[in-house]
Amino acid sequence: MIAARARLLRSVLAALSAASLAACGELSSGLGDEVFGYVEDASFESKADAGSITFRVASGGYDYGLPTAKLQTETRKLFKTAAAFRTYFGGATPPNVDWTKEWAVFYTPGSPNLVRGSWATVRSVKLSSTGATLTVTTRHLKPGNCTPDRGRPFVIVAFAKPRPSPTSTRFVKDDYTRSCAATTAAITASRFATDLKAHLSIWYSTHAVDVSASGGRSLSAAQAAVRSSSVREVTDAEDDPDGHDLTKVRVFRHADVVWPGSDIVWFGAYDKASGQKLAIYDFN
Repeated sequence: MIAARARLLRSVLAALSAASLAACGELSSGLGDEVFGYVEDASFESKADAGSITFRVASGGYDYGLPTAKLQTETRKLFKTAAAFRTYFGGATPPNVDWTKEWAVFYTPGSPNLVRGSWATVRSVKLSSTGATLTVTTRHLKPGNCTPDRGRPFVIVAFAKPRPSPTSTRFVKDDYTRSCAATTAAITASRFATDLKAHLSIWYSTHAVDVSASGGRSLSAAQAAVRSSSVREVTDAEDDPDGHDLTKVRVFRHADVVWPGSDIVWFGAYDKASGQKLAIYDFN
């Protein structure tokens, strides 16, 4: 009788423990082909998650025909197969992932949360010290008072399948809003050249794979090709694809440095009154 009660007590305690974990959402089962995970604030990130896994951006700046409805809500999702990706996204073409060797994580802050210049990023992919838990940290980077650049409303990253396979997945939210000091720097061709080099670093973080595949220059070679002497100021508004009011904005242009000889032109727009950089953009 006592042994039977002891077994019953152990069973109840185990059930309560499992229910507690499910209620706080600390872990989500990683046994299926696709995984939604509970999202924790970065302040709760476990120090035991030290096994960093190398990952890469697989979305490459392309739209895979993802349904707009799937981008409306803040979402973090782990995919283990191309079939699971197609099923979730209603038949959309899977990204550049070798599903025989890799898994993929999709993240979007959700369209209602986006502002101009928002970037959806994955900061890290880690395994717990035991290898049982996969932890993915995401970041919605907002421009704040900094000059907004082109944004990225969603990101898909790929990484090698962990061996052995973790049994649970956890997502950590580490959002950040940038803060920039007001600038009164002179608006010059040299400044645009410097800004263009900095912009290329961001641009290549998304397009490097595609550039390499199509015979374009490396980031360092493209930056080295940017020269103040090659910068020209736009004096006719019709020559500015973004149509700025040239009485209030100074616009510079530079021939393409990624694919030499292409029809692409890089532009930089600056507010005349404040000296603030408004945008760096390209046009073909």
